[in-house]
Amino acid sequence: MESSSDLINDIISNGIDSYSYEQKLELKKKRPTPILNLDVLDGKTMRKFQFSWYSSTSSKRSELLRVKWFKQPENCEKQWNYHSKAAATISANFKELKKIALCVTEEEDWDPMSICLANGLLNKLSDFKFVYLLCLFNKISIFSDHVFLTLQTKCTADVQTCIKEITDMSTQLTFMKNEETVVMCSKSAVELNSELQYSDKDVQSLKYLTYEILDSIITQTNVRFQDFDLLQFVELTNNKAFKNYKKCFPVEKLQQLEKNFPRVFDLERLKNELTIIFNNRSRYLPPKELLNLIIKGL
Repeated sequence: MESSSDLINDIISNGIDSYSYEQKLELKKKRPTPILNLDVLDGKTMRKFQFSWYSSTSSKRSELLRVKWFKQPENCEKQWNYHSKAAATISANFKELKKIALCVTEEEDWDPMSICLANGLLNKLSDFKFVYLLCLFNKISIFSDHVFLTLQTKCTADVQTCIKEITDMSTQLTFMKNEETVVMCSKSAVELNSELQYSDKDVQSLKYLTYEILDSIITQTNVRFQDFDLLQFVELTNNKAFKNYKKCFPVEKLQQLEKNFPRVFDLERLKNELTIIFNNRSRYLPPKELLNLIIKGL
């Protein structure tokens, strides 16, 4: 049988631990994030419940999670996006989490703290707004995750592609501003929790909230990336383009660097050093490795 510490490590490494996602379960906009200005999931209840659970030495708790109900989901491919990962994890394990909480509240011999935390968790999983926003966030993350991945992999190599993906995401989120989105998220919420019911008044209220959230994300995205095209000079470090730079030196990118950072660089010297790099295939290295090489003296 796994020890408690092994179980905790397994849970954390596979994205199940909500303790890392404090204040991310309510989908309320409070602080800006790289792509989404959202705090998903008011996770206090979830966090306290799971942290107390995992940190306990109680074999009964560990057995309940490991054997009876809790099933580990597949690893989240995008582990760098904690908001998306938290929402995906809770959605994938929604019924299992509910079973765990019900078990604690219905069975005897559980301590008062566990019962209190389990009741709080049940309240969240039965909150029509919470579950709806969980489903909405999963839909939004389809686009935001893609843009985040693009920025992580191409922001120093292909700025124009990044700009296009950012614009496309804003367009897609604008298209989501319709009643169909509200209806689909409501249905998805009911699929997670069949006890939920959405009245016409609820749907109308969620519609306004959905539009507000989408408008906020679109606005924050546009503001955050409004000058992103000015970063094209970073493509000077794109080692995959060095072969082309050897044939035709990227003068425009160098001029843009000077425009954004006037009198910071000796352009003539920088151009000469870059030319040396572009003409030596052994120096066709990723930015970090190339910088280390330069520091060591080329």
